[in-house]
Amino acid sequence: MLLLLSSCLHKKAGNSLPVIIPDEFSAKSKNILDCVDTVMYVQLDNSILIPKIIKSFWLDSCIIVHSYEGILRYDEKGRFMYKIGDVGEGPEEYPRNLYYVTVDKVEQVVYVYLIFQEELLSYSFSGKFLNRVPVQIPANLKKIVYPEPNAFFVQDDLLFFYYNTNQGLDKTKPLYWLSVDKDGRLVHFRKGYDDKLKNTNGAGFFLFPMNACDNTVVYWDLLNDTVFSVGAHRATPVYLWGKGNFRLLETDGMSIPIERRICTMFADTNLFSLFLLTNYGSGDSKVMFYGFYDKQEKLFYRLGEEELIFDKKTGLSLWGRELQYDVIDRREYLLTQVQTVDLMNISELLPWGIDPDDLEGNPVLVLIRLKDE
Repeated sequence: MLLLLSSCLHKKAGNSLPVIIPDEFSAKSKNILDCVDTVMYVQLDNSILIPKIIKSFWLDSCIIVHSYEGILRYDEKGRFMYKIGDVGEGPEEYPRNLYYVTVDKVEQVVYVYLIFQEELLSYSFSGKFLNRVPVQIPANLKKIVYPEPNAFFVQDDLLFFYYNTNQGLDKTKPLYWLSVDKDGRLVHFRKGYDDKLKNTNGAGFFLFPMNACDNTVVYWDLLNDTVFSVGAHRATPVYLWGKGNFRLLETDGMSIPIERRICTMFADTNLFSLFLLTNYGSGDSKVMFYGFYDKQEKLFYRLGEEELIFDKKTGLSLWGRELQYDVIDRREYLLTQVQTVDLMNISELLPWGIDPDDLEGNPVLVLIRLKDE
């Protein structure tokens, strides 16, 4: 859950943080192609049919895919190699769709967090099972922690679990994140500022962890002012969420006004930030727009679907797609996926061909390499 930030930035004197005010976004045009160096497509072969890829991890000579069919390893051309672990109930297995995956590229270890067992499995990149340990969540936190984290990342020498809700339990302020070492021992946790929520009905809608460009995670609580950059041993304020009718309020409850804005995607790169703001409306009242902040120009742009086309050859746009951010061989990438049918008229992008009985086929992974200056 690739991603970046920002909006209209008002800098005050001194060390004041930039302030995000979506009501003041400019409608100037900005083409994301100006930031793209190369686009590469990797079609996964059909050795295993994959209805959905949850997340992909790109390494020097292989791709590790977290899918609905388990954790799969492919070579760099999309050729299936083997499974890492397997779906099942055994001591070295993970239950279907009830786990999170992250990868330590330095130590070459795949970590699997079992949500309801609160246990951590580890495997080598070759698929060898390494360990199974409990994750230590203190009893006083279990009362406020919904079992399923919002995201799971390796950050240097620690594993981080990020949460987006406490489901209104006891009107307790939610847990933002907790970190454990690689043996599952608790290192640190952080909660919301206050002990109690004024209203529990809207408690599940306001916390969004996003990847950033320096091995931190940008963490944004839309009910509070501060946007954090969370590293393995620090949490640094980096932005402020501005005041206005676009802000969520604890008193909104379940009937959230359509004027409110939430961030649902946030990608932070060295040159720009790309993020998605939306509301709780539907039909004609639905609002969704992308913001683009150019870090060199210090200007904010509002992008439409045509301005998010990332490849002239295919005409495909980033609009509405799930994005990841990654650094591969010291270069920045935005990662997404398309269906085989989206590329069926460009045969050189589909080395494994098209199944006439299944035109959609397995997802095609897309690597959008960004310019470095």
